[in-house]
Amino acid sequence: GTSAEPLAQRQTCQAAEIKQREPAHIAKVNMVVPVHSEEVCGSLLEQYNLNTNPRGVCVIIDCVGNGGEMLEQTFKALHFNVFLYPFLTSDLILLSLREIFRQAENPRGDAFVCCIISRGSTHHLFGTDEYGGGLSIDRIRYLFTGDACPMLAGKPKLFFIQRYSVVESNSSYVDESVEVDGFNSPSASGSIPKDADIFWSHCWTDEHQLLQRQHQSVYLKALTDALRNAQRRKMNVVDVQMKVNGAIFEHNRINPGAVYSIDVKHTLRKNLYLD
Repeated sequence: GTSAEPLAQRQTCQAAEIKQREPAHIAKVNMVVPVHSEEVCGSLLEQYNLNTNPRGVCVIIDCVGNGGEMLEQTFKALHFNVFLYPFLTSDLILLSLREIFRQAENPRGDAFVCCIISRGSTHHLFGTDEYGGGLSIDRIRYLFTGDACPMLAGKPKLFFIQRYSVVESNSSYVDESVEVDGFNSPSASGSIPKDADIFWSHCWTDEHQLLQRQHQSVYLKALTDALRNAQRRKMNVVDVQMKVNGAIFEHNRINPGAVYSIDVKHTLRKNLYLD
């Protein structure tokens, strides 16, 4: 017969799998305590296939001139087709994201990665703009949902955003409609929820950090280190994020005047290994 302990583990994993499939905000990371993952359940979940070479498109938009090249090297080592765009206005960020699959020679991949480093407010990224309302952060995510970009339906879409917070202006700017043109690709979404298969990691700290000599984002350094280690150790992307959370927690403990905050949520339906 089967012992009670494995059965209990299976039931726990089933519950975890059900929770992971909910198309809701799965994990909002509160940096009061480090977050650890339940590794016992990880091996029982199905995993996304990442077999194409390159694995997919990775677009990196670095509007502050700090961290973009480090991300570029990391994702090239992970076999992505990397596009690095420096110093874009908010309008050009939107244009570049809309055009990315038209520019890629081989847009068909098994995954998509979007990294943005920019000044911004709670809900908008400003790029290099000195005034104006900026680009809605939610809109960036919407551009690559199954509805807006059918070629990515069912494929993992990863977003890593480092925002340098500025004081919100009292602008009368009205954000554009959230409706976004698709990529004219036949829909393959089937019954997959339009917001499925998204991993969202959004970190922010005060823009004054950029004034420090030889500034390096704690978040981006921890992320690139964790991704490189994961490539060697076959660690899934959720566990990679847990390593990043731990590094930020430790930094905040030692540097209470230079705190980083992070918001993590995902609707991944399977394990994702970037190797």
